[in-house]
Amino acid sequence: MKKLSRRGQVTFVRGAVTLAAMASLAVALVPSRADACRCMPPSTDVQEHAKKFDAVFLGKVTAVSPAASQKLMPLSRTYTFKVDTYWKGNLKAAVRVSARTSGAACGTSFSRGESYLVFAGKGTDGKLGTSSCAFNKLASGAQDWIKGLGEGKRPGGKVSGACPKGQENVIRCITTPCPVKCEPIKGGEKTR
Repeated sequence: MKKLSRRGQVTFVRGAVTLAAMASLAVALVPSRADACRCMPPSTDVQEHAKKFDAVFLGKVTAVSPAASQKLMPLSRTYTFKVDTYWKGNLKAAVRVSARTSGAACGTSFSRGESYLVFAGKGTDGKLGTSSCAFNKLASGAQDWIKGLGEGKRPGGKVSGACPKGQENVIRCITTPCPVKCEPIKGGEKTR
């Protein structure tokens, strides 16, 4: 084996120290189990689940800021929703909701053009925010929860999906907005 010169020995030691420092940093940056997001399971009763939040609404994502193409790894994103129906929060036609992007920080994401049932809370700044622990759902998979929330309101104060007493909405919807077509309930049974 060839003996290293003094300069070669210094270069070798510097390289070894740098490699050890990089390895230590890599281990430190990997989240441990303690850093992972942990959520309590949602209540099986959607009414009970909704009590934990300041705003509960059904809405379609119309904008995302910053857009994925604008910033590689933002800490959070703000989603603008066109509100179809709300159950809590006395919401306007459009609301903005922030969410962290990291799964380890209980982050969540929404896709532009999709409709969601959203559970959001107010931060210390008064702005709405949500997380994966809110158990937001795509509208297409939230019909049982939407039904369980009962009668909602539309921005502007209109009641959503309401028929006069003794009548029912005969249109069964999978997505929103859901039109209302009321017909009398005959013989105690609902018509379809």
